[in-house]
Amino acid sequence: MDEPNRQPLTSAENRERRLSLHAAEMRTLEMIIDGASLTDVLNQLCVAIDCEVSPSKTVILLLDPDGKRLWPRAGPEISPDWIRAISPLPVAPEIGLCGTAASLKTCVIVEDVATEPHWRYEEHRKLALQCGIRAAWSQPILTKDKEVLGTFAVYSGKPGVPTDSDLALTESAGCIAHLAIEFQRSHEALTKALRDIRISEEEFRRTTDAIAQAILVLNPDGTTIYANRVALEYAGLSLAEVRAEGFRERIIHPDDLERLREPRQRALANAIPFEIEQRVRRKDGTYRWFLSQYNPLLDESGPPHALVFDGNGHR
Repeated sequence: MDEPNRQPLTSAENRERRLSLHAAEMRTLEMIIDGASLTDVLNQLCVAIDCEVSPSKTVILLLDPDGKRLWPRAGPEISPDWIRAISPLPVAPEIGLCGTAASLKTCVIVEDVATEPHWRYEEHRKLALQCGIRAAWSQPILTKDKEVLGTFAVYSGKPGVPTDSDLALTESAGCIAHLAIEFQRSHEALTKALRDIRISEEEFRRTTDAIAQAILVLNPDGTTIYANRVALEYAGLSLAEVRAEGFRERIIHPDDLERLREPRQRALANAIPFEIEQRVRRKDGTYRWFLSQYNPLLDESGPPHALVFDGNGHR
């Protein structure tokens, strides 16, 4: 595998390339913001590189979650026969251009597919030539921590090695691909987290609504963030009203509110369980005595995440 040719472009050509790459980066960012799929974003990036490195056809492969295989994800000009042949491509030294680049975490250059001694699969060599692939190079797409996300490969119809400018261009394009991939990862992680939260909330709501006791979930400062069906029906209030400022003043008897203010605040501040007897106003305006139990829920780091109150009516 040869070293790249030292044939720099003229200053005008380099400036034009930088402008084109910047435009490609802006288009990529716009597509990400507009919610385009990762495949569409990467295909657009391939098209931009194909226009700058001629004659060439570009393909982007992404690493499987198992970390052992690469799968083609973008490359609109690549022969479908070639895409099928490298789906998937093992990550290992001397197993294909991209497999080697991902394994070694460095750029790999093939000057001539017809004579390349490290091209392990002879059937792939024959197919590559049939698909018009005579020379190629592959740039790994890496995170800051050198984690492999995929590879960015350029296939040429003519034997030869890329110039330093070509390599710099594909390396920059790899950085743009990295940005798109990481954005997709973050979006998927956020979507999953929100979905899990909704599922957890629904399960919690169904569970607490099935309990025949009034249950309120409080923040550590004592503000209410949730009330189950029994509590809402007893008070005749909506969840929004229960969450509103001054909610306790509306339902707790004034004498009990003042009597219990200090011990309640002290217990909440120290995240300790406690019980109190207090009169709670029913939706018809009458007060009933309740034994109210407060139980702190602590996360792994120690501070209370929330405190649960369950009121057992008596008298």
